[in-house]
Amino acid sequence: KLDEIVKLSLLKEKSIDEIQEIWCKYHEQQQNCFGKTILPQVATTALKRAHESPYFVLPVFRGDGHFVLVCQAQPPHWLLAFLGDYQTDPGNAKPLLCLSIFDDLVHRETAGGEVNEQKNGQSLGPALLRADFTPDLSHNESGQLVSWLMEHYTDDAKYTLVENFNHKPEEFSMEEFIKSLKP
Repeated sequence: KLDEIVKLSLLKEKSIDEIQEIWCKYHEQQQNCFGKTILPQVATTALKRAHESPYFVLPVFRGDGHFVLVCQAQPPHWLLAFLGDYQTDPGNAKPLLCLSIFDDLVHRETAGGEVNEQKNGQSLGPALLRADFTPDLSHNESGQLVSWLMEHYTDDAKYTLVENFNHKPEEFSMEEFIKSLKP
């Protein structure tokens, strides 16, 4: 819950720019996590699609090899764990990364400060993204995973891969997918 991370009542009084600055600066001081703001439409799309297609896979490249993480969406969260651990015992697969999208500030009463958009008299504030990760992943690896996850849940063309993985697995090629992401 966002209330457990920040004082939501104080954040609601801030302008969109102030919210972005506070959220990003707060996470710069944290270890094994990072945060950023995203557009409300991006959050809405990602969360809607997470309900429709809750599973996906992403590789982590290290040296000449890679390993695969399974992504399980439990909106507004995505949990990423070793694929092998998940296949062995889904209930006990330890998440290496948890991505959360908080949309608590998207629809809020108009306060002071500039408003980027309005809908029904309410300002659309930013959605807040937070990723918590274990020492098993580096900050860069975690950032890459979050970037790929968000791309695949929000970009229409890339979301086709997520849909196929969930609903037409015979049309999803793990090998081709991993090749497409390899640096």
